[in-house]
Amino acid sequence: LVDESPALGGHLRYQGQPVEGPAEYRGQKGMQVAKALADAVAAEPRITALTDATAFGLYEGALLGVMQGRTLIQVRTKRIVACTGGHEYPLVFLNNDLPGIFLGRGAQRLLHLDGVRPGARALVVTATDAGLGVAADLLDAGIAIEAVADLRAEAPGGSPALRRLFAQSVPVLAGHTIRQARGSREVIGAVLARLDGRGGRVPGSERDVTCD
Repeated sequence: LVDESPALGGHLRYQGQPVEGPAEYRGQKGMQVAKALADAVAAEPRITALTDATAFGLYEGALLGVMQGRTLIQVRTKRIVACTGGHEYPLVFLNNDLPGIFLGRGAQRLLHLDGVRPGARALVVTATDAGLGVAADLLDAGIAIEAVADLRAEAPGGSPALRRLFAQSVPVLAGHTIRQARGSREVIGAVLARLDGRGGRVPGSERDVTCD
């Protein structure tokens, strides 16, 4: 098992909200599940785990080249499974490169792996349940959530993270997106807009949000 991170667990290592999944893990925080799974791998003698390692090439004869630090490891195997994980794509909007704008997982990594709060007042823009989890994580870290703009026409009612946000009176704006970030050297706010049934902006629906 070749993992580029210093510890096994992937995105679960910095997910502070309860996870969905097999019954034995349901309701536990992602970081708790990551530790349980990593412990299970470590206890299995048939698995060799290489962390802080990169598989950089596959060559003739099923030869896999792996770098771990400055050590070159050559692995020959009958089968290879590539688990590339998920990839977040940034939204396109005006001033989307201002300091203070993060991808959701980047903010979670700062919180849970580095112990750094990325700001004090946040706007979260999402199109999936994962964004609701990011908002709940920020809230748990003492960061005020000014609003959650969800591109979906209706937020899923059964989401534990959504219930957490509602319990703290966080505005969750279904069918909204961000038009632009405001600020010159850093984020000081954003402009949101409502979406119509075809995903287009509703004229005159813009609203300002103060955030950093």
